[in-house]
Amino acid sequence: MFKKIIQKIGNLKARFKPYEEELLLGMDIETLLKDPYKNDKIKVLLAENDAKLQGLSEEYHTQMNNFIIVERVRMSDIGTKDTIQSLCKQLSELKVSVKEAEEKNVQAKSRENPHIRSVSKDIAKAIKVLKEHETNQNMVKKDLDILEGEKQSLLFHFTNLRRALSFLKYFMLLLVFITLIVGIVLSTLLIVYNRNVFLPSLISIVTISFLFLWGFVFRRYCVHEIEKNQRLQERAVKLINKTKLKFIRNQQLLDFEYEKYQVNSSEVLELRYEHYLDAQQQQRNYDHINRTIRNLSMDIEDTMNKIQIENASFVIKNAEYFATDKGIDRLYEKHHEHRERLQKELKKLEHEKEVLENLLTK
Repeated sequence: MFKKIIQKIGNLKARFKPYEEELLLGMDIETLLKDPYKNDKIKVLLAENDAKLQGLSEEYHTQMNNFIIVERVRMSDIGTKDTIQSLCKQLSELKVSVKEAEEKNVQAKSRENPHIRSVSKDIAKAIKVLKEHETNQNMVKKDLDILEGEKQSLLFHFTNLRRALSFLKYFMLLLVFITLIVGIVLSTLLIVYNRNVFLPSLISIVTISFLFLWGFVFRRYCVHEIEKNQRLQERAVKLINKTKLKFIRNQQLLDFEYEKYQVNSSEVLELRYEHYLDAQQQQRNYDHINRTIRNLSMDIEDTMNKIQIENASFVIKNAEYFATDKGIDRLYEKHHEHRERLQKELKKLEHEKEVLENLLTK
């Protein structure tokens, strides 16, 4: 039995090509024929072979269609060929641009605040209004700080004046006590010791009178300054209260605008608006490039129809090759080699199927 199988294999080898001989030599036919489940295993191998044949046939069919397209473009007239190359060159450049535009569009959208889109209609005006109110609020803050400083200065001056009055009070009591002492001393010198006290008395009278007069004037000055200081303090308190009310009203308006736009300053709102405008611009650029690509693709399809090629998707997909003569030649050689390789693989699978079918009948 084994000798008969070897003999049949020898006969088949004479008819098959080298890769067919490798296929037969690579199969353990004797073991396969002695296997009690030979037919089942061969059927499994045939099913695998059919699946490979179907997939490879579809690939070969697609490859042949692509090869025909490349060949027709390659053999077309100069005018049509130049038109195709010009359109494909523009398309290949736009394919690079659309990737960059898509990346920029994604980055711009990632920076964009989603809330801004819902309030984008009046946002430009809102930025201007917010800046005006923030400027006004800063001025109010400065005025409030100045008024608070003036109030503190008045309080400090008022405290010093009160201290001066207290000092003057004790000074005048001390002066009265000193006057009594001097009077007693001079009287004793005059009455007891009968000494001339005219000059000392004159000097004492002038000095004490001057000190009493200075104390009286200084007290009037302090009282006047205290009254003036109190009036200024009342005025400062009124101005502070008015300024605080103005500050509160401005802050309430700012808080309302901040809550509306979900920001904490006009600078943040302006920055988010810039991101929104940038995202809109990047989206427009991206859409414009895509429209241009679609238009170029339609022009390529129209040009391909002139050379009786209905499906131009292959040309559009490989636009970078069809943009130049060298690219077309490279694509032609690539698909020619691929076609030959597929042909060899198909023949190999077909012969493998024949061998398996012959073995199945034994």
